[in-house]
Parts: sequence; C-alpha cells; structure tokens
Amino acid sequence: MKQVINLSSLAEGKYYITILANDTLDNRNASTNFTFYIDRTLPTASVTCLPGSVNAGAAVTCTCSATDN
Repeated sequence: MKQVINLSSLAEGKYYITILANDTLDNRNASTNFTFYIDRTLPTASVTCLPGSVNAGAAVTCTCSATDN
C-alpha cells in the first residue's frame, strides 16, 4: 500500500521517521529508520568580474561564490 505524507506544514529542521511493516498473519518486518531535513532556504550565488568594461582580447578575472545551508 502506498502512503503519501504531506510535509508542507513542517518547519525547517531535522526529522526522524520509523517505518514498521507486518502482514495479515502478524509477521513483523524489522523497522527502518530514516533521517531527513526540511530546508526551505534558497542557496545563493554571486559572480564578480573585473574590470567591468574591457576591450576585445583583454583579460578579465572573475570571482564566484555560493552558499547553502
């Protein structure tokens, strides 16, 4: 059986879920544990190039950075 869990109302953070299964004869399966994270913060990226205005064939130096939590 497929079960859908709505996670849209959960706050950002670390969560744990344990899944247990058994059949109609009460044969039990070992439990399975999962850890998952809700991260609603978008990553950021930036690029800076110097000089800002150049002639054809001139060198340009670019610096790139990115962050994600």
